[in-house]
Amino acid sequence: MWFMGAEAGEWRQFPKSGHSTLDLDFYESDPSARQLRNWWRALCALRRGNSRIQGPAPLQVRFVDQGLIGFSRGDASDLFVLLNFGSWSGSRSLGELNLPDGDYKELLNSTWSDYRVASEVEDEHSNGGWDAHLNRGSWLNVPDYGVVVLERR
Repeated sequence: MWFMGAEAGEWRQFPKSGHSTLDLDFYESDPSARQLRNWWRALCALRRGNSRIQGPAPLQVRFVDQGLIGFSRGDASDLFVLLNFGSWSGSRSLGELNLPDGDYKELLNSTWSDYRVASEVEDEHSNGGWDAHLNRGSWLNVPDYGVVVLERR
């Protein structure tokens, strides 16, 4: 993805022959591409800026079922990530998803307006954001084809 431009929302393909270049003015001003770049920047900033998950921080798969994958990352399961690779959206119990014990806040959500691609018709599926107090007894709004990242408080 990095070298093909997919992380930044590039949808046009380079021709296999010739010397065509991208229209960088269009590329930089396209709202959908900007939102995808925002998402990519947020993920990179999380990886660079969070000492609890840098280096060989443990990763543990917590849940796998019907296109959903949940995993924790960090020595104390500091992050919990739920990926939805399918078109289903709705609510799931964090206990059922095997969220580790603790109090979590919503750190990132692919449906937040900063990241949601404008051309797609997708509702926001927020879980309270920074103000959230989520635990194993809470329910999580799961976006279709989306990602939710929770961080231990």
